[in-house]
Parts: sequence; C-alpha cells; structure tokens
Amino acid sequence: MTFKTFILILFSGRPEYKIARVSLTIHSTFDLPESSKSDAFISIRVLIRLVRSLGWTKKETPVKSLIVALDNNENGIASDSKFFELNQLNAFTGSNTYANVLASLSVWDSLVVLIQGVLCAFITVPLSVLGYRRTNMALIPRYASQIAGIRAWLIRSQSRQMYDFAPFSNASNWGTLVYQKSGIEIIKVPSIGPLASHMSHVLADRLIVSNPYHEEEVSFFQKTIRVKTIDRLLPKHASFLSKYIQHSHDPAKGVIGFYSHASWIRELEDHGESLFGAPKQEAELLRSIASYCNAAEARYRIIIFTHPRERELSKRVQVTEYYRSIIADTVDFELYLGSDRSSSIFELADVGVGTMSTVLFERLLAGYKTLFYTQDMPFFPVSNSNLSSICAKTEAGLHEAIDRSMLQSKNNFFDQNQLLAYLHDSEFYKNS
Repeated sequence: MTFKTFILILFSGRPEYKIARVSLTIHSTFDLPESSKSDAFISIRVLIRLVRSLGWTKKETPVKSLIVALDNNENGIASDSKFFELNQLNAFTGSNTYANVLASLSVWDSLVVLIQGVLCAFITVPLSVLGYRRTNMALIPRYASQIAGIRAWLIRSQSRQMYDFAPFSNASNWGTLVYQKSGIEIIKVPSIGPLASHMSHVLADRLIVSNPYHEEEVSFFQKTIRVKTIDRLLPKHASFLSKYIQHSHDPAKGVIGFYSHASWIRELEDHGESLFGAPKQEAELLRSIASYCNAAEARYRIIIFTHPRERELSKRVQVTEYYRSIIADTVDFELYLGSDRSSSIFELADVGVGTMSTVLFERLLAGYKTLFYTQDMPFFPVSNSNLSSICAKTEAGLHEAIDRSMLQSKNNFFDQNQLLAYLHDSEFYKNS
C-alpha cells in the first residue's frame, strides 16, 4: 500500500497526488541538517540508520483505540492531551510518534516496513546520490517505513480517527493518502503560526484552524489545501491563556519586546532552512528597534525575549555577546534568559515585535499589541489580510507602526487594526 501510493505520488496527475509530491520532494525538510545537501552518500547513511532503528520485538496485542494521536515525539504527545482538554474534545486513547514507531514494531511488521522502505530506496537512492533534491530523496525510504508502521498500528488498534499533530512533516500528505484508504479519518492540527511556513500543501479530512489568518490562507492556497471540513479551535500550547483569562495584566509602558526566532543559532547549528526569520533579517530588525529607541531620547527601552535554544546554559555567554554586538551601548535593553516561557510574561512589553514566530500569534491571542517585520517575506501576509495593518516591510514603516501602537490602548489597537477576531474571547473561538 505505501509503495504503491508512492508510485502514484511520483507519476499520477491527480491533484491529491500532485500535492503530496510537492510536500514530499520539493518542500524544505528539517529532518536532516543543512550540510547533508552536500553529502553525496546521505541516502545510504539514512538507509543504514533505518535498518538499525527497527525494533524486531515480540508481537504485542494492541489496545483498541478509536481516536488516536500522532506526533513527532513523546514530548509532543504530552501537550496534545492538553489541547483536547482545552477544547473539550473526546480524549484520544492511543498515541504514536514518528520517533518511536519503528522501534516498537514486531518482527513481522519490521520486515514488512523494511521492504516498503527498500522498494522506495531503489528509486530514491540513485537520485539522491546524483544530487536531485538530495535530502528529500534520502529521507523517503525512512518515511515509507514510518508510514507503513503507523498504518499497521492503526489497523491493529481498530482506529477510526487520527489527529495528526505533525502535519508539517514532508511525509504527512503521503501518510494521509495511505491511512484514508484504510478508512481512517485524518484531522490535522497545525501550530498557531502561518500555514505557509510548512503547510501550503495539505491533504486531510478535517483541518483545525486556530486563528482568522489560517482561514485567509486556506482561501489563498485553495488549489493546494484540499480538506473536507475546517474546524475553529484554540491552538495547541494554549495553556498559557489561563493566566490572562483569570486576571487582567496591564503591559509595562514604554517597553518594546523583541521576540527572537533564534535564526542565527539555527544557522550555527546547521539547522534546515526556514521561510521566515533569516539571521540577517532578525539582526536588521533589532538594530532598527535600537535606532528607534536612540532617536526617542530614552523614552523607550527594549527587552529581548530569547528563544529556548538561546537560553541553554552552555550558550549564555555566546548569546549575550551576540546581542551586545548588535545593540549600541547607549540603548537601554534587557536580555531575558529566565525560565518563564515568553507566552507567560507578555505583560513585560507594551508592544511586541518580531519577524516570524508562533509566540507573536500567541501574543495577539492573549490580547497584547504586536507588530511583524515582514521585509522580503514570501506569502506573508497573504493579500487583503487584516494582518497587513500590523506588518511593516521597511524600517520607516516599522518606526511609524511602533509610534502609532505606543499611543494606542489595547482596545483601540485591536479595533482600529480590525483584529478583534484574534482575541481568545472573540466570536471566532466561541463559534468553534
């Protein structure tokens, strides 16, 4: 089933197979480091790792689970449960992950999924060695085995619904085609961030949207997002909202919050490419904010809300030196390296600014003034989006937006920018 579907993805002209083809073979992948693009034998290395990762365990009797969850790893599964509780959904009774599925297979299932992977490898390994979409092709045998393993688990568990919390995976649409043929309803749950970052091509029975911008994107990408139903729900990782629902927390006046995407760290760590938040772009934004504060004659100060990658103890000195190299000594700024998640301390900044991060959408959801710096960003925001009113494409536009936002109350900011639907207590979520 998995290999047959792969052949259809490669050669069929039907829209659903074309969509899966693009996400599988064209879209950037984060499952291999950036340097693997220059490794002619990466496909062989991935194939060897695939064989070593198989469990070959004793067959176990699966637990019947009508509703199940799929995520990247076990940490994700833990937060998936909170998503169900927050949105008052029927809880899932079974779960699996891309990280663990191969290690938990029986001897027979291990053999079956390995065959699926090897069949795909006959096609993809030569292409990868020759340099055609090298990393994408190298990963396909592993994806094939994972999909075959997940399908076997779904069938043995007698599942009827699967919530896919890793729809950004290059293999997600391929998997959808395979699981649907076994009668499984696929419900995809993206993060609160833009779909365009990893999900401009989507196949699903149901798609969960967690802000009005998602609906605008579904309309914009209507040729490549093929879903039967759209459901409005609060996003995954929205437990932080309880703080802002229970009490009002006024923002610190005169403070500009810069929300880092850690793009410079990702580049140093050989992380895969991203559509948003290039290192140069983030550095330019921070310099621009610092310049603005200098010109404002000490009226404003900056708090840099670091990304979790930047808060690791081993990186503290490097991170501090990096930001000090960007901001002039004359600018009053604070580097936040504490343990609190940025989403739990939104009140520390009057206006939040960043290039692209889910935390910016979380900030809007919680009711705090937020601006996006979108210079040279593809597909963000989409045309005619209300978000355009808080997006700055130039330094001058950014300074104007900060000026305007600093003078606005929270209510005026959301009302005048036509963003009331982004608030957690709006009709958008009440009608979910």
